[in-house]
Amino acid sequence: MPVAMLPASFADRGRSARRSATHALAVGWAVVSLVCMAPWVDAQDDAPRLDSGALEIVQPPAGLPIFDQVEVEVRVPASLAVAELRLEVDGREAARLVLPPWRVTIDVGSENREREIVAIARLADGSELRATRRTAAIRIDDSLDLGLQQLYVTVTDRRGELRKNLPRTAFRIEDANAPQELVTFAAGDVPFTAALLLDASSSMVGERLDASRRGIERFVGGMGDLDLARLLVFADRLLDLSTWTSDSAELARRVGETEATGGTAMYDHLHQAVLLLEQRQGRRVVLVLSDGWDLHSVLDFETVERLVRRSGVQIFWLRPAADVPRGRLLGPREGGTVRRAIPYGAWRGRDDGLGAYRAFEDLVEDTGGRIVSFESDADIEPALVGVLDELRSQYALGYYPTQRRGGGSWREVEIDVAGSGLRVRAPQGYVDRREGGGS
Repeated sequence: MPVAMLPASFADRGRSARRSATHALAVGWAVVSLVCMAPWVDAQDDAPRLDSGALEIVQPPAGLPIFDQVEVEVRVPASLAVAELRLEVDGREAARLVLPPWRVTIDVGSENREREIVAIARLADGSELRATRRTAAIRIDDSLDLGLQQLYVTVTDRRGELRKNLPRTAFRIEDANAPQELVTFAAGDVPFTAALLLDASSSMVGERLDASRRGIERFVGGMGDLDLARLLVFADRLLDLSTWTSDSAELARRVGETEATGGTAMYDHLHQAVLLLEQRQGRRVVLVLSDGWDLHSVLDFETVERLVRRSGVQIFWLRPAADVPRGRLLGPREGGTVRRAIPYGAWRGRDDGLGAYRAFEDLVEDTGGRIVSFESDADIEPALVGVLDELRSQYALGYYPTQRRGGGSWREVEIDVAGSGLRVRAPQGYVDRREGGGS
């Protein structure tokens, strides 16, 4: 996987020493790997070249490398009557838009090279306006990949209460059954990037959608200065997609303007959310608010599972307790076993749906995330606040694996914490994506 773009906050030299140190930990091995890559950071084309002076390509940033799925956003003055906006990448048409927002995610390919993005706006009078954005290739004089592995873990006591302020000496890590030396450690305020995946299918109509709006506003409003979130509202299709932001009122407004309708394609949109997060550095989280019964996705669960495990994101799943099927539940919940008719559709039978539902439960647990089953719509807001509190209380553990196979092999990880009755919730492993192998 090519090295992703550095986050914008990396270049902000005016931040406090505390935030800089915390952010440096969050980007982890990428900072080390890019020590000798300074030439592309100082690219000359560090501002958009506007042919018309009217359009502006605001994403992706100029002078930085881009790969694979990339969001392109064009700022169009309200005074312009745009009939169509066409996007070209290196002379090849990539997308056409006819309505705002003038924003779309396109695939630019994985080759490491310079690219030129051109936005061409056709106006109502037939004339055209253009804007150009150039990105750079990564020029590496000397590559040093030390492979720092970072894991984000939660520690609770017997009552399920979060345990904070534990020392680094309390943690022990084994990677592929081999003890590891903990070389970086942080607790508490480690920045994160979150994709908020909101199910707006017909099952969310009424108070449930409104309660979700209030919860999302509280969650985003409580984030730190370096945290970012992105809202994906979906049913059997994508209904809304925001930019990366910390504006809680803007995301709440988007949810408030959503009308619940249609079926559920959770796997398709979880896949999209993870692809967007793969463009970010540091701690990456997906919050899924859905009953989890997917009857309309084109992608199968196995495809989504492979991407989630490769990306290293953590998933937190908020689901209505009344929709949980009979059988095993993750986490304590009052009220006993819930009996529920298993839904099915033209693409997925009852057994397929139930199997994927159970597999998604396991996947959430394997990422080090958590399932929260809420009893009533009024519980959605405190549930989201609880997830935010957990993210603010996690420990970031970093180490250099003593044995590396590379080539996409799966590495099992075990983390123990010293202390009577303490429990640790952590990723069960990671995909070793280094080229080649060896130790």
